[in-house]
Amino acid sequence: MRGAFRRWAFPAQPRPLPHGRWPSIALRSIHLAAFSILLGGHVLGAEPALLRPYLSVTVLSGVGLLALEAYGAGLYWLFMGKGLMVLGKLGLLLLIPLFWEARVVLLLLAVVVASVGSHMPARYRNAMLLPHHHPSTAEEESRMPTHPRCTAFAVAIVLSGLALGLWRTPALAGDAARLRANPLVGRKLYMTYCYTCHGVTGRGDGPAARELAIKPRNLTDDAYMSARSDQDLYSVISGGSAAIHRFSEMPAWKAFLYHERIWDLIAYIRTLHRPRAAPGQPAPQPGDVERGKRLYADYCAVCHGREGRGDGPVTMMFGPRPFDFTDAAGMAAKQDADLYFAIFGGGEAIGKSAYMPRWGGLLQDQEMWDVIAYLRTLPRPR
Repeated sequence: MRGAFRRWAFPAQPRPLPHGRWPSIALRSIHLAAFSILLGGHVLGAEPALLRPYLSVTVLSGVGLLALEAYGAGLYWLFMGKGLMVLGKLGLLLLIPLFWEARVVLLLLAVVVASVGSHMPARYRNAMLLPHHHPSTAEEESRMPTHPRCTAFAVAIVLSGLALGLWRTPALAGDAARLRANPLVGRKLYMTYCYTCHGVTGRGDGPAARELAIKPRNLTDDAYMSARSDQDLYSVISGGSAAIHRFSEMPAWKAFLYHERIWDLIAYIRTLHRPRAAPGQPAPQPGDVERGKRLYADYCAVCHGREGRGDGPVTMMFGPRPFDFTDAAGMAAKQDADLYFAIFGGGEAIGKSAYMPRWGGLLQDQEMWDVIAYLRTLPRPR
């Protein structure tokens, strides 16, 4: 048994493939095409779900190539430096789902993609792909044979795959990405990545701002923000201070956020400097209690609590306690219009805590009335 395995693993003569070189060419073409689409789409920030099928095809075709080579040459290829590079590449491909944002890894993998199929000694590769050709020993040891037509074909596949990957990835400044921007998603991103420097309200007074030599930008400055296009904001967020040639400590977020998420963030930032509601009473609209209940659970309960008592899970992070909607006296003193202005303009609009965000740019007018209708139904102990 041991002798049979040794003869298979370390054959005295290479075994030719049953169908010549065509299985290897087919697998290599599939591997290069899928890898190129993966590279083109991932480097420019396509969503992971879109790229996972190409990742699977890339890995499976690479494993198939290695299986073909193991059939022809046994385990000789394992002791070659380039063979180890290919195994390393496949291992990194399998790990890509763990670090989707590390796109530079794919650029490095492009350097070794050509090693697939070329890491075997010349005599083994010749015997597998050209089983009837028997080069001299000097020829075997002096050079690795090149095939210009195969090289040109591989280059064409790579370029086509990259083009397809770019085509499947939305343009960075495309209207489609902006139209799909969701300011509610942007608010979550802002509270995760931005508020520590720019502050909860965007005034540049976050908890880390005092440690910075150059203070963060005040995102509520209407004069400054109105003079900046969405593409300007995209460049700053994506490339950091280097993108605008300004000395500051603004980091580049392109390595951490996909471009769709950056547009979501911009959509939310735009709400921070919108003018407050004009004086006057808004026209009350009948609200849908059930819809308001769902909206409250999604956007309000985190601060005001599930039952509206002002005891949400994040209250320990802020100073003033959020308003208690179960306070009978407090709610009786507020008209629906008062609640509307507080929701629309945030705490600062009514002279209260700035930690209450403005929802006027995030929720539709009717949605705010739905929330108010639900707040009126909350039980209030006497």
